[in-house]
Amino acid sequence: MNGYRDLRFDDFVARPALIENLRKAFGSGRVSHAYLFTGPAGSGKKTMADICVRALYCTGPEESRPCGTCESCRGFAEWQGHSDIYYLDVDEGRTQIRVENVRNIAFALSDSSSSGGKRCVICRRAEKMNADAQDALLKTLEEPPPNTVFILCAENVSQLLPTVVSRCMPVQFSPVGDRVIRERVLEGRVPAQDMEWILELAAGLPGRAFSLIENGSQSREIYLNAMKALTFIREGKGIAAAAKAVRCDKADAQDALYCFEILGRKLLKNDNKAGIALLDAVCEARSMLRSNVTWQYVLDTLLIRAAEG
Repeated sequence: MNGYRDLRFDDFVARPALIENLRKAFGSGRVSHAYLFTGPAGSGKKTMADICVRALYCTGPEESRPCGTCESCRGFAEWQGHSDIYYLDVDEGRTQIRVENVRNIAFALSDSSSSGGKRCVICRRAEKMNADAQDALLKTLEEPPPNTVFILCAENVSQLLPTVVSRCMPVQFSPVGDRVIRERVLEGRVPAQDMEWILELAAGLPGRAFSLIENGSQSREIYLNAMKALTFIREGKGIAAAAKAVRCDKADAQDALYCFEILGRKLLKNDNKAGIALLDAVCEARSMLRSNVTWQYVLDTLLIRAAEG
């Protein structure tokens, strides 16, 4: 299992009711045939999917699954995975999950389970399925193979067919409060002087907080430079000076835009017009990047829009 971490339900940072419901279902094996985990990047959808799958195959005491010590759990820890787990993902060199990917998994599911137990299909980026792939998946969800559970993860549920969504049990992953991030993620891991800026950038998302801890100095620099660029605009120093202050290339463009988004949300509290202008500029910038517009042009345009607000 790629990116394996030996996490349990008790380690997960989310609403207690969400954790308990999934613990009971996957720990007991009394699961629905399909789940749709939705929420922003960093909310824990993919991590929870991995925990649920390990609980489903764990042979330890029901109340402590995944136990981390049984043969199945050790297999995950040793990167052996499980023969009855299938991953639906984008092929290397492609940008979408295609109908062929779905049909290959459907064909594999037509055979009996190698262990005689449950089988699991995980799609960590469900919105990457094109329309034909979603149609093919819908047919499988409408007549699901026996003893099979699907876990789909998506940031933007609007990119999925309503009929696909309706065939799944929805599980919404939402940001948690700053106090929870501070107590469950930051304390004991970062110096006190770094907590405030990490809390601001994490915006209640545990996964984002862990990422900021791992890439702290670089993330902090991008955030401070974005703040400096907006200060230059307010002081009338011009777009060129503001763009130079950002000091990042296209490889860090998404991180920079995320920082501008957080700053835009902060602006909303004191200057609604400026906050909306910056958030609109960030949305436009992301769209331009997806269209392969050069980062320098994207950045200049964002700062011009921000200045107009």
